Amino acid sequence: MTNNYAKLNFQKNSNLAAINRTKEAILTLGKSLPCRVIAVDGALVEVAFEVDSSPWTLPTVIIPKTESEWAKVPTQVGDIGITIPADTYIGNITGQGAGLPSIQVKPCNLSALVFQPVSNKNSPSPYPNSYFVQGPEGFVAQTQDGTVQFILNASGVNVVIGGITVFSIGSTGATANGNLLVNGMITGTTDVIGNGISLSTHTHSGVTTGGGDTGPPT
Repeated sequence: MTNNYAKLNFQKNSNLAAINRTKEAILTLGKSLPCRVIAVDGALVEVAFEVDSSPWTLPTVIIPKTESEWAKVPTQVGDIGITIPADTYIGNITGQGAGLPSIQVKPCNLSALVFQPVSNKNSPSPYPNSYFVQGPEGFVAQTQDGTVQFILNASGVNVVIGGITVFSIGSTGATANGNLLVNGMITGTTDVIGNGISLSTHTHSGVTTGGGDTGPPT
C-alpha cells in the first residue's frame, strides 16, 4: 500500500494543485531586491535590479525614495539600495496615482515599491561619531518657506535672508552685506549693531590720558 499515493490521481493532483497555487501567490508578492539608480527625476528614481532573474528579465521601475519632506537626499545615478514593498498601492501618497487604494486589492509585485539606500563598506564616513552630511554641490539648510538659507558649497558659506546674502565667507575672505570684513571689521559703509551699540560710531566712557583702561562702549 506504500505506493497508493502514485496510483490515486485525485490525491496526487490535489496536492500538486495546492503547491502550484501557493507558488503563484508567492510570485505575486512585492519584491525586496537589490537595485541601482539609473535615473533621477525630482523626488522619484528609476532603478534597475541587481539580481540574476533568469529566465525572466525584470523591467526597470520608477519609484519614490524613503525620505521625508523635511530632509531630502541628493540621490545620484549609480547609488545602490534595495526596494521595499508595500501591501497596497501607494500612488495616492507618492503623486504617481490618485484615489484611495483598497486593502483588498493586492498590487503587482513591482508596482508598490520604494527605494531605500544601503551603505557600502567602500564608502565609510570620515567622521564615524558625528552626523555626516555631504552632497555633490554641498548642502542647504533653510526654513520651510526658504526666506532664510544657510548654503555651503565649493565657493564657501553663505547666509541668505529674504533673498539677500547678508554674510559670505570664501577663499578670498568674508563679506557682510556685500562689504569686505578685515580682521572682523567692516571696511564698507554698512554698520553692525550689537546689543544696540554701533560698531562704526560707538564711543567709550571713562577715557583717560595715558595707559589706563577705558570704560565700556556707549
